[in-house]
Amino acid sequence: MKKVDHTVTSLSDTNHIMQMFSGKKGSFQLNRNGNVVELIALGQWDEALARAFLSGVEQLVKPLNGRSWATIVDVREWELGTPEFQEIITDGTQLQVAMGLRREAYIIDASQVKIFQIDAMMPPDPLYSARYFQQYGDGLAWLADEGFGG
Repeated sequence: MKKVDHTVTSLSDTNHIMQMFSGKKGSFQLNRNGNVVELIALGQWDEALARAFLSGVEQLVKPLNGRSWATIVDVREWELGTPEFQEIITDGTQLQVAMGLRREAYIIDASQVKIFQIDAMMPPDPLYSARYFQQYGDGLAWLADEGFGG
């Protein structure tokens, strides 16, 4: 059961940056610092943006060679996603757990609709845990307490 509390890349193994990628109505920016992938999600996401995101994350974590990693996901400016997006991200997140994803810290406003859609995409894997935060620093602190970043 899941545990939930309500471009260009650099060459170093510690820090990879991808520039923002834009879709029809949404965009994202990815960055990796050590074993933490940072995502800023903007606008409405569709199937194409979901696939681009998953591909970008895969490229960023490949140098970790299967070691555990976490994400901090800022969804304060995100406007949800299409049903196709949700299906792709659900499957992709389960694959990411197989690739070493262990923790996700979501930085979110008070939107219960966003929480509902995010919860629906979380993998039911005992290796995976996620929490919601209103402050970015609180999410980073939790990830550090869990052994990621910091």
